[in-house]
Amino acid sequence: AVVSTQSTGIIALITAYVNWIFVCFLSGLVVLFADSLREMYVYTGQDKKIDMAGAAAPSAQEHVLMRLFRAQRNFYITGISLFLLIVLRTMLSRVSRIARLEANNEAIQKQAVSAGNMNKTLLEENSALKKSSEGKEDLLEEIKQM
Repeated sequence: AVVSTQSTGIIALITAYVNWIFVCFLSGLVVLFADSLREMYVYTGQDKKIDMAGAAAPSAQEHVLMRLFRAQRNFYITGISLFLLIVLRTMLSRVSRIARLEANNEAIQKQAVSAGNMNKTLLEENSALKKSSEGKEDLLEEIKQM
């Protein structure tokens, strides 16, 4: 597959923005996760306090339990989203690394084939030169003896 230099520049630009967007999503999820932890902490012991006050507001305990349920729900949703975002980021980085390694491997293989062809050509030239110089060695020795 032929990739032009213009498309690689666009890909690099997109990659830079993807990293920035990932950091934004990650920081947003961390803030939401911390807020859900805070809400769970606030509503965890309040249903027992309202139980003791009891008769004043019978639906108050249900209201606190509803808020606690919402805080726990938000905790699980943001926690799982945070985990999946990190897993997705890891997978994307590994896939891009594999793609770079495969492209590098392909370039190295082409270079090795080219070097092999050049080596074969040079060996053929060397053997042709040896064959052409075989008869001339005897002539050279005769000239040296004179």
